[in-house]
Amino acid sequence: MVSTAVVSADSHVYEPGNVWTDHIDPEFRDRAPHLERRGDKDIFLIEGIEDRSVGAQAVAGRDPRDFKKDARHEEGLRGGWDPQARLQDMDLDGVAAEVIYPTLAFTMFRIPDLAYRTACMDAYNRWMAEFCSTAKDRLIGLALISLHDMDTAKRQLDDALRLGLKGVCIAAMAPDDRPFFHEDYEPFWAAAQDAGIPLSLHVFTESSVQVESPDFMVRYSLVPSRIQKSLTTFISYGVLEKFPGLKLISVEVDIGWIPTYLQRIDHAFERHRHWTGTGQRLTLKPSEYFHRQIYATFMNDRAGVQLRHEAGVNNIMWSSDYPHADSTWPRSQEIIDAQFHDVPEAERRRIVHDNASELYGLS
Repeated sequence: MVSTAVVSADSHVYEPGNVWTDHIDPEFRDRAPHLERRGDKDIFLIEGIEDRSVGAQAVAGRDPRDFKKDARHEEGLRGGWDPQARLQDMDLDGVAAEVIYPTLAFTMFRIPDLAYRTACMDAYNRWMAEFCSTAKDRLIGLALISLHDMDTAKRQLDDALRLGLKGVCIAAMAPDDRPFFHEDYEPFWAAAQDAGIPLSLHVFTESSVQVESPDFMVRYSLVPSRIQKSLTTFISYGVLEKFPGLKLISVEVDIGWIPTYLQRIDHAFERHRHWTGTGQRLTLKPSEYFHRQIYATFMNDRAGVQLRHEAGVNNIMWSSDYPHADSTWPRSQEIIDAQFHDVPEAERRRIVHDNASELYGLS
């Protein structure tokens, strides 16, 4: 391992097909999500969701011209499903620990059958705990939890804690008929706050498909706005006021937008709350809630690093996104050096190591 060890606050597994066939509750065994070979590609099958080719999911370190829309699972980096291979890849990249999100399982937030959705997430959570058990101090697993029913969600949270998982991934956007400020969610916010477990809003975990354009670049450019909408809902409607210990994480939409975003929501509060009624539950400025309770991850965002004081040095966390196409692996140290070449060492260490370590209680 190189000398400058870092913590990735957003990495991923690339789930093998047996995650669900081996770990789902027996009553759902014949409906378990699985991979199916069709010609020269593998398809991920989940009841109630459109069939999906695994595609270019675990291709970190490869020439972008070699990415394929259709592929076989075994063409991906083995570290996506083999923890021993992953630890070797982490050592190669100088990564001391990784916070681990899913890849294929993100679509499960859209499963219409709620009991089936819960069973699929429970199976994933069991497998994730098993995966991380190889090196609990380095592989930091997160649970998937659906918030359609609070008793179920709190049970899943208890299970996640019992399994040793360190965080929770919820849908990045709430259903239109039950936004995140709805009082139905409050028992879960309270439980997460009391447990000291952060809640992640990762891109592409919406409960419904959003297709703003057929063009990938257009869709890609609009992704941060979804996270911003959810974060502002938590702030403006007083959720973070009522639950001051609740921690949220914006995942994989970088950080350069944060200073302008904070300036804008503060302006809306200070200039327009008297006639619009916005932010009436707040005792602090919107940006103060952000700096107290919200974190954001990035991979390669030089502009964001330059604006780190406005975004909050204590609020931003570097990540490698291993093993995905956007990943900095295996050049993470080089890319970090390029982004932080003029940043004081103490601030660099806080952003690439300390913030994630403290948030997830790493030794």
